[in-house]
Amino acid sequence: MRLLKLLKINSNIKILLSMFMISILFSCKDKQGPGIESWLWVLNPVQLDSKALSERTYTSDGRITFAKFNSDLVPYSRKQAPEVLKTYLQLPLSSEATFLRSARVGNYDQDRFQQRYKGIRVENGIYTVVSKENTIELMMGEFHQVPENFNSSPKLSESEALSKTLKHIGAKKYIWESVEREAALKRKKNDPNASYFPKGELLVYEHSLGKSNTKKEFRLAYKFGIASIDPPISRYVYVDSNSGEILSSKDARRYEGVQFPSPKPPIEIDIDYSRCIIDREYCIEQGTAMTRFSGLQSITTWTAGKTNHFELKDNSRGGGIYTYSWEFVKDPLEDIQLLNIPMIDTNNSWSQSEYHDDYNHDALLDAHWGIEMTYDYFKSIHNRLSYDGDNSRIFNNVHYFNAFVANNAYWDPVTEEIYYVYCPHKNSICKGFNLPILLDPKYEDFTSLDIVSHEFGHGINGDLAGFNLDMEPGALDEGFSDIWNVGVNNYVNKVLGMQKNIWLVGDETVPGGGMRSVSNPKSTTVMSPGPNTYHGDLWDFEDNEAHTNSLVLSHWFYTLSKGKLGFNDYECTYNVSGIGIEKAERIAYVALLFLSSTSGYTSARTYAIIAAKLLYGLFSSEVKSTIDAWDAVAVPAETTSRGGQGMVRPRHYIASVKLSNVTNDSGNDCGYKDNSYLLPTVLRGVTYNMVLLSQGSASNPSKVHKWRVWIDFNQNGSFESSEMVVQDTVNSSFGGTLQKSIKIPTNALTGYAKMRVSMKAAQSGEAYQGSSESFVEGEVEDYIVSILDFSL
Repeated sequence: MRLLKLLKINSNIKILLSMFMISILFSCKDKQGPGIESWLWVLNPVQLDSKALSERTYTSDGRITFAKFNSDLVPYSRKQAPEVLKTYLQLPLSSEATFLRSARVGNYDQDRFQQRYKGIRVENGIYTVVSKENTIELMMGEFHQVPENFNSSPKLSESEALSKTLKHIGAKKYIWESVEREAALKRKKNDPNASYFPKGELLVYEHSLGKSNTKKEFRLAYKFGIASIDPPISRYVYVDSNSGEILSSKDARRYEGVQFPSPKPPIEIDIDYSRCIIDREYCIEQGTAMTRFSGLQSITTWTAGKTNHFELKDNSRGGGIYTYSWEFVKDPLEDIQLLNIPMIDTNNSWSQSEYHDDYNHDALLDAHWGIEMTYDYFKSIHNRLSYDGDNSRIFNNVHYFNAFVANNAYWDPVTEEIYYVYCPHKNSICKGFNLPILLDPKYEDFTSLDIVSHEFGHGINGDLAGFNLDMEPGALDEGFSDIWNVGVNNYVNKVLGMQKNIWLVGDETVPGGGMRSVSNPKSTTVMSPGPNTYHGDLWDFEDNEAHTNSLVLSHWFYTLSKGKLGFNDYECTYNVSGIGIEKAERIAYVALLFLSSTSGYTSARTYAIIAAKLLYGLFSSEVKSTIDAWDAVAVPAETTSRGGQGMVRPRHYIASVKLSNVTNDSGNDCGYKDNSYLLPTVLRGVTYNMVLLSQGSASNPSKVHKWRVWIDFNQNGSFESSEMVVQDTVNSSFGGTLQKSIKIPTNALTGYAKMRVSMKAAQSGEAYQGSSESFVEGEVEDYIVSILDFSL
């Protein structure tokens, strides 16, 4: 009765609650991703459960970056993902996870979330949740612990921050000051209000203090994307919203190669295409083009509704593929200017006699055809439409001269266009600049298929992961783009019967071997040799040059595709069974869906293995090959327990492990081996004989081999003292065989449980190792054990 009276008295509250629920229903209507169910935490909030997580990894400061859920024991609905993230990542009250987008991977749904603090986006705060049949299975990413008392009110307005940004850039002419470029953008976006004028985003930015980057603090900052014409630059600038300090100014462009010292600013022109609606069939024509690097090919062009008029504009693919030529001309005052020229042919037969000239006009044909093939590849193989997945128009800017990046190509995420920077050697105006790099005969136009697809790949990488340009994220960005160039070249070889050398990058544009070799990164015949081993020979520790260090990723892809037998720079042996390019490229693409702006090589390893499991099964041969390929290039697993101090080859190691139906003769795995693709099966209440074999060294006669084995019987993601099933010592530095009886508890949870086998070479008086301990000599191996219920 008291409750009824209360409800009667507070009728206004009932009205407000009703309005609140109606607004929720309305906001969730017809939207993808989390809907009304995501609001159910109001009535049934997510609570921490010690049994929920069966596996997890952490950052150095204790934040979870990966977790696997015991979905059978503690099922969380996909719609509960925002609250699951908030609860298990222990986010402050003012932080929340907001839905970004979804993707389907086999039988799994992948939902991506952005961290926000009091509604403000947290830069680099991205998390991904993977669900199966609407039940959460995995989560991975990085959210930040923004202090609850963080000041979210800026002192500077957006316009004040922009003024400081432009003063910092100091350009003579910005891209939005060009009438032609503004008009072109409005056509590109099909939006009369579209503009390149910078729109600042207020965000929470983790600012590094000092050169070491070890000390960081959160700042409320404005982020601007600035593109200018004079000088031709494109940068992301972060401005402190309170002090006006420039926190960071980063080149936004994704280059193919090195950069150099720029002539007069470009002036752009275009013509009115309104006479022919772009999606009308009579405007679209099939032509033939004698390309510079790929011979005679079929291309799609556009008539603009005119007779004997064909332009390099393909409106049959998504929002269109538009290719322009940028050319030097002299105005009446004898001043050199760079003009944007649409390429037009009269009969749609783009012949060598017409376009193989001193200005390399046939290079435009390669760029146009190359993007067409790249678009088809991503649509056919990865079900992706254009660089952003939304079928946006693609712009090719060929011979966009800039002496700072001469003989190069790049993707510009600010303008979302591809630029091929080259000044043809035989052109008299180019000769007049008298720069040695422009006259070097070993360089060609950077419009071959491998480079075109590589640059387009940066658009894909930027939309999905948004890699930062520096350190390992920058290397991953370049490595994935090389993977896409392999995929596209392999695609045209199969579809068109071509014979492209898919494992060399730039072999058609840099005679003598090309720029990089994916199959043999250390090759001395290429312009830029690099490492085939993580932190191994030729790894660039000083500058962390992205193209150099990217070769570890692209060589992993080669090794996974083709297979390889040998040893790496740490003398760690490997034997990888190839799974083919078609499966490897799918694994790479799904892994990219999980990566984020700050991801490094270890995360790439983790997510590629997860991708293989989602695509081909938890215990498939594809998973084994994926793991073996990462071991081959020495990228370490995300584990706190290992021997050998990283990937250094120890002298004492695990030679064999036998349990139930599995015998694994492994050999020296350089300190750690992920054997989670193997599946010993045991029954609750049954005793098993476990056989462990180690190998040692005569150089350490005082060492003994200390063994410990744990099985996570309660599947809570940690190894507890009660879950240790083996502890014993082989009293010989040469190693030997240890046989132990282990009984599976009757109260062990059924399902998949993690097992860790650890062997440490130590002095006899030393303590046994812990389950999370790393050591110099010895090895750790991880397995998955299937625990079944005993039944007669």
